Amino acid sequence: MRLRFAFVLALTAACAGGDASQATLPATVGDLLRDTLQAPLPAEVKEEEERRHVWADMRRFYRRRLWLPAWFDAEGAVPAAQKLLDAIPLVAREGVEPRHYRAEELAAHLAELAKIESFDDPLAQRRLVAADLRFTYAFMTLAHHLAVGRLNPRSIRAEWYTKPRDPNLGELLTAMLEKPEALGAGLEALVPPLAPYAELRTALAAYRELAAAGGWPEVAAGPTLKPGATGERVAALRQRLAAGGDLP
Repeated sequence: MRLRFAFVLALTAACAGGDASQATLPATVGDLLRDTLQAPLPAEVKEEEERRHVWADMRRFYRRRLWLPAWFDAEGAVPAAQKLLDAIPLVAREGVEPRHYRAEELAAHLAELAKIESFDDPLAQRRLVAADLRFTYAFMTLAHHLAVGRLNPRSIRAEWYTKPRDPNLGELLTAMLEKPEALGAGLEALVPPLAPYAELRTALAAYRELAAAGGWPEVAAGPTLKPGATGERVAALRQRLAAGGDLP
């Protein structure tokens, strides 16, 4: 069984145009990937609909690859791994928090695996599989957030409804792995191509710049301000409106 699986790994790498070095990964790496993804869902995944959705996409993605790792081969990390790390800080401009994608943890995986000379050791294989799954989960979660958003629309009580997009995360990741230099642009292309969205992004950048400069001047508590009012609170209100661009 393991001999056949090793042959399938080698054949898949050759057919995909990958490095021949990928074929030297022990068959147990693919076994670990398969067993991890086909096992019962982890508690942290089972509790959230979004995580269950991404986990299902991961299963399909790796199954199509015949359980071949995506981000690492026998020589270490593939170029797309660093490209993802470079792209994560840039998503802040889209209104999502880069910390959600655990870039520091991903970087630690890269550093740890760079020290490993051979993946014949079972512990090294487990580390490789854990890292590969973490990179895939980070990419798919980030791509899903950029395309659909972090907040589930069904959790909002609203009188309107729009059908969210449902990007094929597996196909997207496959394309990014084939052309890692386009990974950043590929993620950026997922955001809604709408003028109002671009305006919101511009407003977010302006407010963040304002916050970095100290934020709005505080208006002290007191009686309701009405037309004709004077005093320090009126002056503070003028400054606050001017800081936000609402008063010349």
